[in-house]
Amino acid sequence: MLTAIALPPGGSSTVHIYMQTIHGTTQSTQTIHRTTQSTQTIHRTTQSTKTIHRTTQSTQTTHRTTQSTQTIHRTTKSTQTIHRTTKSTQTIHRTTQSTQTIHRTTQSTQTIHRTTQLIPIWHRHKLLR
Repeated sequence: MLTAIALPPGGSSTVHIYMQTIHGTTQSTQTIHRTTQSTQTIHRTTQSTKTIHRTTQSTQTTHRTTQSTQTIHRTTKSTQTIHRTTKSTQTIHRTTQSTQTIHRTTQSTQTIHRTTQLIPIWHRHKLLR
């Protein structure tokens, strides 16, 4: 509510100056308020950006760890395959050795047989008595 008051001569210009000062102060206060709100928004945005950055770094670390785990898994599978191949190779080696022993025994048996064939029958008969 506005009330009219009696002003001395020149007093109205003083009131006018005061009103302009109050108006300017109000404008400045509103600008400061908006600036403060903007600063708070910028702060929240900065905090969110930092959180996103940390999450991104964590995701990258998780990705690298997953790749390492997959490499370890493939290496383990390869090692298991090498182990099975080595066992198979050892089995083949033992079988080859056994086959060579059988071959030598067969050759010896054949030599004995040929030698026996060369001894005259009458001599063999004597030897058997």
